[in-house]
Amino acid sequence: MATDACNPARSPSGGEDRPLELLIVDDSADDADLMALTLQRGGFKPNCTRVASEKTLDAMLQRHWDLALLDYQMPGFDGRRALDMLLGQDRDLPVIVVSGKIGEEIAVELMRAGARDYVMKDRLGRLCPVVRRELAESAQRQARRLAEAALRLSEQRFRELAENVDEVFWLAAPDWSRSYYVSTAFYAIWGWSSQDAAGGEPPRPWADAVHTHDWPMVESCLQQDPSAIGDHVEFPEFRIVRPNGHVRWVRTRAFPVRDKQGRVLRFAGTTMDVTTRRSA
Repeated sequence: MATDACNPARSPSGGEDRPLELLIVDDSADDADLMALTLQRGGFKPNCTRVASEKTLDAMLQRHWDLALLDYQMPGFDGRRALDMLLGQDRDLPVIVVSGKIGEEIAVELMRAGARDYVMKDRLGRLCPVVRRELAESAQRQARRLAEAALRLSEQRFRELAENVDEVFWLAAPDWSRSYYVSTAFYAIWGWSSQDAAGGEPPRPWADAVHTHDWPMVESCLQQDPSAIGDHVEFPEFRIVRPNGHVRWVRTRAFPVRDKQGRVLRFAGTTMDVTTRRSA
């Protein structure tokens, strides 16, 4: 059958109006109208469309929906198939099964398949709390996705910058026991290849390459109490010895990254080759 809009009778809102793009998969127009009316009385403002066949549902999947209500038992259209179609288009779409007859075993199966909850048609009093909860959780999932996407983008931009400058960018453990990240400039300055370090990153480049005569002053910087460090740690310029025996002078600055309690989680820093200036 063709799609149709649900037209509940107007009623006083039970709370704040909430614009809600609602897709109802149900063969009963009366039941769909009752669900829409229940949501309206609960404070929502449903803008709903009803479908009752695979063909019409497939056409509606191109639109954005905030929520889907699904009847499990429909003539000629399997509820599980409808659920798979809905989640295949948008895995995070909140789908609530609203059915007149559904056993506990089927309900559990649908929940495992991706339905968020189920409500019996003779107990629609549960519908508004369930919808409200699922919309809140959906908003949280979307916020997390956006934050993760922004983080990936910022990391990509940082790497693009770090990999194309002569200065080394690095991240190290708060006790300096290992490096979490070093940019490619490290290998050019230290004279290492990325294959020389397990996992492509040196476990502790300071200890491995610092000149013997300069190690005591470098070590004194590393042994500072992280909780007593201010905005940054300024290392005296020191020498490193490359695998081929050549000596380079470097300058290093480390900046503590803290949590809300002020504890140092890691150090972020920069190292630059100052051999030419020292020679001059």
